[in-house]
Amino acid sequence: KKGDGPFDLNSGANWGSGIPNSSVDAFIILNASGAGVMQQVDTNGSAFAANNLSITNTSAAGKGDLLIYFKGTTTITSNLLFAGLTAGNITLLNFSNSVTFLNATFAGGAAGNATMSFAGASSVTGSNLTFSSGAGNNTLVISASGGVNLTSNLTITVTNANNSIIIATNMTVAGRLFNTGNQAGYFTITNGTLTVSNGVR
Repeated sequence: KKGDGPFDLNSGANWGSGIPNSSVDAFIILNASGAGVMQQVDTNGSAFAANNLSITNTSAAGKGDLLIYFKGTTTITSNLLFAGLTAGNITLLNFSNSVTFLNATFAGGAAGNATMSFAGASSVTGSNLTFSSGAGNNTLVISASGGVNLTSNLTITVTNANNSIIIATNMTVAGRLFNTGNQAGYFTITNGTLTVSNGVR
């Protein structure tokens, strides 16, 4: 769909084959090349579920911003993939209620401004959370007041100064923190704690 929206993610009319559920893969893709498009999608506070959820914005520079707000409880049975941008646009993925996933990956893009935010009066539960940087401005914000619990690993790779991670809640990692890259000063913990059970590599 094109236009400003918002488009309700829990309306079958906004999906090609009905509303996703915990056994169905869901894809949100914006690929705009003409007049500038601001696409805003919203769950309107309703619960949302999918097996795998993939979000990408491959629009031409200045042609497509994508803003996604999950305001209700979100359950991703398997993998959440949030891909950064290839051109100078904006992509925002915001969760403001409880989120459950198996694996969540934020793959930073080469351009633009991409932000994934776990926020609000909520909790986040998953196995693995991975952030890999790109040449664009990529930001991971974790501030869900209910805290974050990962049963496996937190993996961070930052090779560009335009990327940042902000943790503003209590986060527990039952596995390891894998922290690699060649940048300094990108990792901020404020008003919270990060507890890692099996060490840092």
